[in-house]
Amino acid sequence: MEENKQKMSIWNILKFGGAFVGLMIGAGYASGQETLQFYGGFGIYGIFGMLIQLALYLWLIPSLLGFGFDSLRAPERGKYRWYCGKYIGTFFDIFVPIYLVGVMSVMIAGGSSMRF
Repeated sequence: MEENKQKMSIWNILKFGGAFVGLMIGAGYASGQETLQFYGGFGIYGIFGMLIQLALYLWLIPSLLGFGFDSLRAPERGKYRWYCGKYIGTFFDIFVPIYLVGVMSVMIAGGSSMRF
């Protein structure tokens, strides 16, 4: 099997960074209100919560990118079985598409209920 070698370029870095920011930040963090209300409600202890969140992000980002590049070696179908094993992977192979269709229908319903 031939390895997929991509050059590191500023374009690839911007694509990964943009995808991650869009995934992790979303609309709640965009205004800053969610962070202020959640962590601000805990006072000085909220700062410790923010530091824990920062540490988890610093661990999560490289881990997810590493898993993504490792999955290039996995077979096209059954990537969940590659990571989770036969039984849990099969469950996720069935559950994830159903869940994504459900989330899509909820988002469409929520978007159509907005009034302009």
